[in-house]
Amino acid sequence: MTREEQIGLFIKKSVEGIEDSDTRTAAAITLAAGIHWAYQHPQWIPVEEHPKVDMSCTLLVHYVDGTIDICDYYGDFYDYTGENVTRNVTHWMPLPQAPRKEENHA
Repeated sequence: MTREEQIGLFIKKSVEGIEDSDTRTAAAITLAAGIHWAYQHPQWIPVEEHPKVDMSCTLLVHYVDGTIDICDYYGDFYDYTGENVTRNVTHWMPLPQAPRKEENHA
């Protein structure tokens, strides 16, 4: 199975529990974009270096099995189902900033 096929299967499995189709589609697109960005800009931080945040944040994480996911961080890493997955995380990185809308200077 190619890496693209593995990513597609992973995304499909990650969003299959979301009932609303628009939300499921948005989640799949966001996850795919985050994974693509992570492969293009690998700046992984070891899990021993905890994120320095006062509040929760959303991060990309790299698991022991080599997969990448988006998780929330509240002192530990939690996947989209709310499960604490900290023991399976090896590295993390912040999500990229959203693109800025270019102003039209006509």
